[in-house]
Amino acid sequence: MIQNRIIYIFFLVLIIQSCSNRNCNKSNLNTQKSDVYRLIGKQVKSIDSIVANRTYRTVFLFNYYDCSSCVDSGFSISKKINLCGKNNVVIISTMGNPMSSQQRNEYYDYIYIDSEDLIRKELKYIPTPIILSLDSTRNILDYILPNVSDSNEIDLFIKHISNNPLAELIH
Repeated sequence: MIQNRIIYIFFLVLIIQSCSNRNCNKSNLNTQKSDVYRLIGKQVKSIDSIVANRTYRTVFLFNYYDCSSCVDSGFSISKKINLCGKNNVVIISTMGNPMSSQQRNEYYDYIYIDSEDLIRKELKYIPTPIILSLDSTRNILDYILPNVSDSNEIDLFIKHISNNPLAELIH
């Protein structure tokens, strides 16, 4: 009888330990960036043909046909990044006139037009809207999808681009 109790206690301890390890592994996975679209590390050469003579390291790319609340979220995040003062976000619109989005979001800076959809073609038609963090050689360091990313992910993205010494300015 005592042996049965010891065996039950042993199995109970194993089950509890297994559950705690599983929760620990889940929390570790949640803190790592998921690169679902395999963009991190890819070089975006086509940006140079759209944005000339401008210093930037963050790009907000949206499409005229994206949902308006998704685009509005991207503009809001871009404004937060610009308020940090360490980064200038270049906004690029593909397909269509961005004027309605620009007016709705009270954004008064220039919006570049990628009328031939070069950036999305180069990146295998990534979903938009998307905000890309780039290094000096135009390699993607990080990205968020304004319509998908949660507030913690957005805050980490902004903190990352504000503090990353490798993210030199592109000239």
